[in-house]
Amino acid sequence: LIDGPFGSNLKTEHYVTEHGPRVIRLQNIGEGFFKGDDQAFISREHFEMLRRHDARPGDVLIAALGEILPRACLVPEDIGPAIVKADCFRFRPAHGVNARLVQHLMNSPQVREAAAHLISGVGRPRLNLGKVANIQIPLPPAPEQDRIVAAIEEQFSRVDAGVAALGRVRQNLGRMRAAILQAAATGNLVPHSLTEDVGAVLERVASERRAAWTAHTKKSYKEPAAAAPFPLVIPDHWRIASLEALTHPVRVICYGILMPKENISDGIPYVRVRDMKGWTIDVPGLKRTSQEIAAKYARASLKSGDLLLAIRGSYGRVAIVPHELDGANITQDSARIAAHDSIDHRYLLYYLGGSVANRYYHRVARGVAVKGVNIGDLRSMPVPVPPYDEQVAIADEVERNFTLLDQAEHTVDVALSRGSSLRSSVLADAFAGRLVTQDPDDEPAAVLVEL
Repeated sequence: LIDGPFGSNLKTEHYVTEHGPRVIRLQNIGEGFFKGDDQAFISREHFEMLRRHDARPGDVLIAALGEILPRACLVPEDIGPAIVKADCFRFRPAHGVNARLVQHLMNSPQVREAAAHLISGVGRPRLNLGKVANIQIPLPPAPEQDRIVAAIEEQFSRVDAGVAALGRVRQNLGRMRAAILQAAATGNLVPHSLTEDVGAVLERVASERRAAWTAHTKKSYKEPAAAAPFPLVIPDHWRIASLEALTHPVRVICYGILMPKENISDGIPYVRVRDMKGWTIDVPGLKRTSQEIAAKYARASLKSGDLLLAIRGSYGRVAIVPHELDGANITQDSARIAAHDSIDHRYLLYYLGGSVANRYYHRVARGVAVKGVNIGDLRSMPVPVPPYDEQVAIADEVERNFTLLDQAEHTVDVALSRGSSLRSSVLADAFAGRLVTQDPDDEPAAVLVEL
């Protein structure tokens, strides 16, 4: 058992090359598998200097630093010349000791329980080589080792197949969400309602917008942007209007604070894109800016029922503002949308967060490193408008289906979490002698120890 070299021998400027012998690092050691995507190389000269730290196919790699300790995998067959870096242990099994058994043993609950008393460090839990070397481990006879490994990997294969199936189920549940939103935006989710003429409703909204503007200011009223050309398939009794035409004329579509600066405990809360989760806002996690900065961006102040739309980076994420965020603000990476009362806010929320709207965002997004949707393109975004009671029915049906999908996803997630515990249970049984039968004709393990 040996650890990787410490000190100046492996300083970045000394060892990193574009090709050469491989350097195995912590991030390569998975729990029972080698993670090969992260690659680093060392010069041949340094490899020869550090050859005592070499790692060969079939060696066991053990992570000595991290949240899960120990964590072990095997060096893969195609690795070529390699060394282990600091915080990695290399174990080279003696003749008659199955390397795969040692790998599984290092990942077992029994060894982790023993190692838990040896871990030092608070922020960065670490294992010491000398202490790990003294851990007592069970060693079955060689034939039984092979039987245990075969039984473990057969059980793991079954668990992995189940986890993969559950993963596919979860993906399908995500597709079902997208299909529900697609149906909502195209008039295929609920029975149609012909209780009102949508064209007349939109004319009334336009009249009310103008009146609200006139009551607010003496400045000339500016007509809302026309809906941009964009292919939408809707029922005959629906109409299409621009997003701006469906919003409050004074509380216009806009982004928020450019530089909120430091977090102030008693300041004004503001919503970042990362705070928008699952159609809602993570209120407890919000940061706060000063009264002075918030006052400069009062035009983006929030009210209950407003909609927030991410417009930069991960654009398309949406959320509805709860009552406790009245007077809060947003950042420049999202837009506030104050829908007119003739539009069901939930219906608009689900449209803005659905696949139809996302096609529009992708079409108009601009930028190189970080793409975003301009406020101008957002104002002219086309929105399908059903009768109001149909909007309500659509929103209700979306939420009914999403509740069912949430329950299904929770069930799947519980089952997926059990996959990890099942693997742990398999290893616990294996090294407690409960997974395979013992054969009295096997050569005693004591012979291996003597060798």
